[in-house]
Parts: sequence; C-alpha cells; structure tokens
Amino acid sequence: MCTIVVGSMGRDAHPAPIAMTTDSEREREPVDSLSTAQRRAIQALIVGTFVVSTAGTAMLPYLLVEHPIALLLTSADMRNIVLLAPRLGPEVLIPLAVVRRIVAMLSTYGFGLLYGRAVLEAAARRFVLAHRLLTWFETVFVRYTAPSLLLWPSYICNTVAGVSRTPLRTFVPWMALGQLGFVLFSLLLGSAATRWTEALTVWLRAHVIEMTVLTVTLVALQQLASHVRRARGVARAQRSQETKEG
Repeated sequence: MCTIVVGSMGRDAHPAPIAMTTDSEREREPVDSLSTAQRRAIQALIVGTFVVSTAGTAMLPYLLVEHPIALLLTSADMRNIVLLAPRLGPEVLIPLAVVRRIVAMLSTYGFGLLYGRAVLEAAARRFVLAHRLLTWFETVFVRYTAPSLLLWPSYICNTVAGVSRTPLRTFVPWMALGQLGFVLFSLLLGSAATRWTEALTVWLRAHVIEMTVLTVTLVALQQLASHVRRARGVARAQRSQETKEG
C-alpha cells in the first residue's frame, strides 16, 4: 500500500514534488540503486528505440511499399498498424507489433525511471497546470497501477510507471496485456479502413521516391528544430543560474 503526500501550493508557488512511501522498501527502489551498467543499458535502449523509430518515420513511404515488416519493426504505433493491416495477416502483425510495443514501453519506462522526475520538476517551473494534471495522474496511477496499464496503454502512462518506480514484476505483465489490447484495437481500425489505406499505398507506390525524400526532409527539419530548442533552453538555464550566483 502506498501513501502519497503532495506539498501545498500557494497561488504563486510551484507544485511541490510528490513524496511517496511504501510498506516495503524493496517495492520501489531508488534510482541511485541502479548500477552503472544498468544505467548504460537503459540509456542504450532509449537511444536505440528513438533512432530506429525516427528512421522508420523518415522512410515510411518506401518501407510501407517495399518492406512492410521492416516498417512495423521500426515502430508499432497506431498509424503503422492501421496502414499495414491490409498487407500483413494477423498471425504476422499481432505478435510482431506486440513485441515491438513492449520494447518501446520498456524504453519509455526506463526514461521515466532515469529522467522523468527531473523532467516533471522542470515542467513545474514553466507549466504549472500541466504539472498539476500529471501529479494528479501519478497519484491515480500509483493507486490503480494494473487498471491504468491495461486500459490506457500510452507512452505517458508507461513513463509515469517509471517515474513512480513501479516494480517490474507488476509493470511488465500488465503493460504487455495493455499493449496486446492496443494492437488488437488498432488492427480492427485498420481492417475497417482497408479501402482507404490500400488506395494510399497504391498512390505512394507511384510516387515512392518523391514522398520518401519529402518525409526524410521533414523529419530532419523537425529534429534540427528540436535540437535548437533544447540548446536554447540549456543556454537560458545557464544564464539564469549565472544571474542567481552573481
């Protein structure tokens, strides 16, 4: 049983971090207990998943037309499952998509475990309302972990699982069941949209080179813009810190 304590908030105060205790010290081990090798393994999984997913998005037209299974292995999000439903049988699509999503959610859990708390505290300084909503959801999640993972198999939910340090023996089975439900639902949508997705695939086949060049360019520009925003954010934080110290 978990006890959640949320600091009080005045009108101009930032939300205080959540303090969480458990009946068993081993239920939610601190991040500091991770070894260097474990941290590096998690970081490698995060980076690898991100790179593969980004590459799949950039090459989507080509992979959809020429290598549908490779597209699914780069990312089993709803878009790809819906697009691939008419081309891959359920006996192929379901197990591959579920395994790929489990890998993605383990990566998301790892991100939440290593960096989620720091991200939430940084967001609290800029987006108070969003932080309050996430704080509320974390409270609900810790109390109803299994139903949350089963009924809302999203990246946000799995990140919160990492932030709240949900034990893997609880996280993995319920997360996997939630991802199976997500894949089955996406497959139903794809089956219902077969007429439109097949027409799109036929059109992309006729324009595969031009559309692939376009998506690669758009993804590259998006990554560049994201890098610039992060660099500016770091620079602002450094200037702010220097001002306080001065």
